[in-house]
Amino acid sequence: MRERDGGCVISGTKARIGPDGGWWSFEAAHIFPFAYQGYWNTCKFDNWVDIPPANSSDGMINSIQNGILLRRDIHGNFDAYDVAINPDVRIAEFCSLRY
Repeated sequence: MRERDGGCVISGTKARIGPDGGWWSFEAAHIFPFAYQGYWNTCKFDNWVDIPPANSSDGMINSIQNGILLRRDIHGNFDAYDVAINPDVRIAEFCSLRY
């Protein structure tokens, strides 16, 4: 994913490898939330995945096809549903409403 995306897919910030080989301030995010793996399995979304995860015991929800690279701060917003990607127009949409 790091090699494929090269940086944050929402902000466009390019990733730089730190001196320890880590990707500072970047995290891999599940597109379809891991917390809903039961729904993933029920709907048989595995059928859409053709690149298995590195460790087959992790389940297909962990395929690189269900992931994107995000800046750490944006990943938090993404997980909180404050930001979403609209695939129809290929832009990120930020929620300004708080409940």
